[in-house]
Amino acid sequence: MKPCGLRCLVERRTWRLVWIPLGTQFVTIFMSAVEGNSFLFLSSGMNFDHFEPWATFVARWYLWILSGAAICSFKVDYLPDGLKWLGWWNLFLIYGALFSGYKQDHEVKENNLGVLEILHLVFGAFFLITCWVETCTIWYPNTIFTWAFGGVVIAYLLLYGLTAFVVPLQTNIPFIMNHPEMVAQHAIVIVAFVTQCVMAPVIYTPEWAPRTWCFSCICPHIGNASDIDDSSNEAMMSSGDLGP
Repeated sequence: MKPCGLRCLVERRTWRLVWIPLGTQFVTIFMSAVEGNSFLFLSSGMNFDHFEPWATFVARWYLWILSGAAICSFKVDYLPDGLKWLGWWNLFLIYGALFSGYKQDHEVKENNLGVLEILHLVFGAFFLITCWVETCTIWYPNTIFTWAFGGVVIAYLLLYGLTAFVVPLQTNIPFIMNHPEMVAQHAIVIVAFVTQCVMAPVIYTPEWAPRTWCFSCICPHIGNASDIDDSSNEAMMSSGDLGP
C-alpha cells in the first residue's frame, strides 16, 4: 500500500470513517461534559443523562444520525457486493443504540434497567463486537492485531459488567468515577474506524486477504495480511464470494 500523504486527510474514506463519526464522538462527549453528565461513555454522547434543551438535543442527534449514514454510505458504496450488508449492519447498531438511549422524557438510574435500557446495552455490546470482528476479518486480518484488539473488547465487556452490577471500581477521576473501563470503550471505536480508513485502499488489490468471517487465530491456514501470496488471493477473488 503506497502512502498518499496529506491527500488522505480529505479523501471520502477519511471523512466518512474518521472526521464525521469520531468528530461526532468527541463533540457530543464534550457537550455532555459541559452540561454536567456524570460519566462520558459513548452513550453519554448519544444522549444526555437528563433532560436537555431541545435545540441541543436536535444538534446532538443530527450529528449521530449523520455519522451513522456516513459510515453506512461508505461501506455500501465501497465494499464488494458480498460485504455491502456491513454498512447496513453498522447503521442498524448505531441507530439502535441512539434511539434506545433516548432520555428526554425520563431519567435512568444506574442498575435500574427497563426494556429500553437493556436494548441499549445489547446494541452497544453488538456494536463493539462488530468493530472487532469486522476490522480483524475484512480490513486488517492480522493474527497479533486480532488477539490484541479482541482482548481489549472482551476485557471492556467483562469489566463493565463487573463495575456496573457487581463491584464498582472507584477511581475518583471526574467523568470516569467507578467505570475505569470507559477509556477502553472509546479506544475500541477509534482503533476500529481509523484502521478501516487506513486499510481501505488495500481492498481490490492483491494484498487484500480477508478472513471470510473466520478469526485469524482459529483459521491460520488462510494466512496473515502480511504474508499472503498473490496466487492464494487471486483464487479467493475468483470464487466470487468476496469479489466486486
